[in-house]
Amino acid sequence: MGFWRRDKRRQDQARTSDWFRDAVRFYRQLGFFEEHKALSEDDLVTTLREFMREAYYEPPDSSRRSADPEVMRLDDDRVWWDDMEADVCAENEVYSELLPRLSAISRGALTIGEVTETWEGERGPVSVEFTANGTRHLIHPEFQEDWIAPNFLEEVGRLLEGSPFRFYTWDTQGQDLFLVALTRDEAERIQRERGVKVEPL
Repeated sequence: MGFWRRDKRRQDQARTSDWFRDAVRFYRQLGFFEEHKALSEDDLVTTLREFMREAYYEPPDSSRRSADPEVMRLDDDRVWWDDMEADVCAENEVYSELLPRLSAISRGALTIGEVTETWEGERGPVSVEFTANGTRHLIHPEFQEDWIAPNFLEEVGRLLEGSPFRFYTWDTQGQDLFLVALTRDEAERIQRERGVKVEPL
């Protein structure tokens, strides 16, 4: 019995290893992991596997529902994945910190600067003013206690109109949000070839 279990564990590890390599290869074709573009496939797979262990304290596991999104998340220049309950308040200026992150994952579609976040009281109204691609914008996030307001993300997402990209989400089934900038063709390919349903924000 012990030998059987060890053999099955080895087979499961081999399957996960093959799956992880296939996933890394697939997402690299979609422009992920540009930071490591000089690495060979073998070196990239090794680097990302080690990073996953160090950053998330667990190895790749193809059996997890979140397996593919976890691979995408290894490129933090492409993915924002965080808790929507973010201690939003006047002192923390969460929206001012979030805008540069959304700009960073936009694949060059959004250049954001000159951000100011103003609270008229502890419960708002809240005003977030910023420059995006040379144009000044003003968003009034709805007060959601200490949660990031969905209308804020939706309005930032609309600024991608006119570019090839949109922000897409994947259902985490929790209170966190996964965001990635993709073309429609890329989103359809991810669903078709990887079985991961991503939807426009």
